[in-house]
Amino acid sequence: MKKIVLTMTAMGLLLCGCTSSSAAAKTVDLTAVKEGIASIEDVPALMELSEDDISSYLGIESSEYTAAVCEIPMMNVHATEVVLFQYETDSQKANIQSALDTRLKQLENTWSQYLPDQYDLVKNRTEIDANHVVGYIIGEEAFVSSVTKLIDDNTK
Repeated sequence: MKKIVLTMTAMGLLLCGCTSSSAAAKTVDLTAVKEGIASIEDVPALMELSEDDISSYLGIESSEYTAAVCEIPMMNVHATEVVLFQYETDSQKANIQSALDTRLKQLENTWSQYLPDQYDLVKNRTEIDANHVVGYIIGEEAFVSSVTKLIDDNTK
């Protein structure tokens, strides 16, 4: 009788654990986020980085992420930028985060010596780290809010 009770209890715990962990797992549709960014008005012109550009520009290989949104300014008088990576493993996240830290230090160094208002945008960036997506958003408050809303709206 004890074995049956213990077995039933163990099965119940196992089922509860499986249900709660799958319910907690959310994903972000970065393709929809990217499309949404393109429709935001009153934003400095941005250009999308290809996989090759991401590798050479940020030092992140395509094997380190499952999806990416990398929109950088077309003109070097704007700091507005969106860089988001979806990853599967903690080691991928660590590699991406290391590359992003390097990029953010470069941006801080550049803008601290160049345009004070753009440097403020870099310093006040919004960093993203949720639902297997890591990255940052740099821009005016309305732009950052719009991109953050796109991420929230496309998280399921």
